[in-house]
Amino acid sequence: MSEQPIKLSAYGTNGPVSDVFNFNIDGQKVYETLDIDLNSHTYGQAISVQQKVNGKLVDVSPNSELGLSIAADQNSTRQTAYINKMSFVSSKAENSGNSNNHEAALKNSGMYEMANGDFPYNVEIPAVEYVIEPSDAESGEGGEDGGETTSNPVFKEKEKKFVGVFAYPYNAHYTDRGGAPTQDHMKIDMFQYKAPQADYLGSMFRDKADNATETEAENNATFSKTVTQGLKRNSNIKKYLGTVKMPVPNQLTTANGVSWGEGRANAFEAASFLGAFSGLRSLIAGGSNVGGLITNAGKGAVDTIKNLTSGRAPDANTLLASAASRAALAAININTDPNQFITRATGRAINPNLELLFAGPKLRSFTFSFQFAPQNPDDAAITRRIMRFFKQGMLPSRAASSDLFLMSPNVFRLAFMNGSQKIRSLNSFKMCALTTCQINFTPDGTYQAYDDPSVISQPVRSQMTLGFTELTPIFHDDYDMTTSRASLFDLQRQVQENGPLQDGLSENLTDTTVQAANDIGY
Repeated sequence: MSEQPIKLSAYGTNGPVSDVFNFNIDGQKVYETLDIDLNSHTYGQAISVQQKVNGKLVDVSPNSELGLSIAADQNSTRQTAYINKMSFVSSKAENSGNSNNHEAALKNSGMYEMANGDFPYNVEIPAVEYVIEPSDAESGEGGEDGGETTSNPVFKEKEKKFVGVFAYPYNAHYTDRGGAPTQDHMKIDMFQYKAPQADYLGSMFRDKADNATETEAENNATFSKTVTQGLKRNSNIKKYLGTVKMPVPNQLTTANGVSWGEGRANAFEAASFLGAFSGLRSLIAGGSNVGGLITNAGKGAVDTIKNLTSGRAPDANTLLASAASRAALAAININTDPNQFITRATGRAINPNLELLFAGPKLRSFTFSFQFAPQNPDDAAITRRIMRFFKQGMLPSRAASSDLFLMSPNVFRLAFMNGSQKIRSLNSFKMCALTTCQINFTPDGTYQAYDDPSVISQPVRSQMTLGFTELTPIFHDDYDMTTSRASLFDLQRQVQENGPLQDGLSENLTDTTVQAANDIGY
């Protein structure tokens, strides 16, 4: 049996092996517990970070809003409190005769510079392991005890919170620095997804039982508008959630594509469609009534019969007879190809009028690979946060009111940037969905890691491969940016990288924006 290491307090014999200091962040009091066991490899590091909720101390999640504020420590409140506490611990260690052991333990754990204020105290908050109690389980909406009190609960989506702005490497110069040069980088913003027809068709799915007349009128108006104007769409951006900035990846390629396919129609099929289409279009437009439609169809049939019986169109007779034969045999479940029999008998083939015809646009997909080789604890922490940013952001979530539906994952906006300016010599992207996120912790074929007390071990190198697909296709007029489309406005909407999405974007693109678009290649 292996021997357990003896716990030795910096405060002396029978002293505590942990101590707590507190500070205020965003108006909330935070309690941070430190390891002061001289024989511990995490000496001077945080064991837990907690806050009081309903009189009880509970762990703060690293990814919660409070956890992110603590890690950011914008006013150095946490760092000041930590240095003061470690100064107190140092004096206690000196009084107990453990001064040399105190300094050696700090150096062994990598906390010596932080404890003395020579290096920022920006260590990660310890991960939280949650145990779900029965009282914490989702039990519906409405009642004071959390239980459902209505037979028709309102569908509700869980609120998503801002997760932060992360840049790798940690000390990269990605932001403007008063005229100093900045590094080219790839900037990826994450947003909570908004359904493309939420503003347009959303009323059809809202419960308006108390105003059925209004609902029916709205539905009729929506039907009429869709038939006459086409299916409109709104913005896909609901809420700004965070940003990641990384070096421009290697292997940058782009390709536009559209779908074309073979189109076939012999003369009989074309004439039949054109005749029916012309008559029905006139009827729908009010140019004729049903009686006139029948009369015109009868006149057309008489003219056709005259031409066929006059002997002036023998090929048409053959084509019509073959089509009639196929229809008659199909009625008794005998399928034949009249074209092959005509070819067998005469050596001729029915002209299919073969054309390559446009079938529709295609959605573009992109794959980017990013290499991570952390050089210090800050780089390692940012690497882990970036990986979680994408792995969690691409997943669907469950609704707050029931598990009958899943909510769409977040969407992403990609751009190649230098400072606050978009690099226009590289291609642009429309809003994208993240379809794949692959992480390889052994890109060199061998597992290698170094000691990192905050996560036990950290891989020396790793590779993250992201696969994106645009939500909407690229159109000819998108290059000119002269049309008022929501998919273009989503690319122009600004964000404040400390959290909120800036409102008030004008829906009229300025001349400057349109002029700059001439240099942008999608």
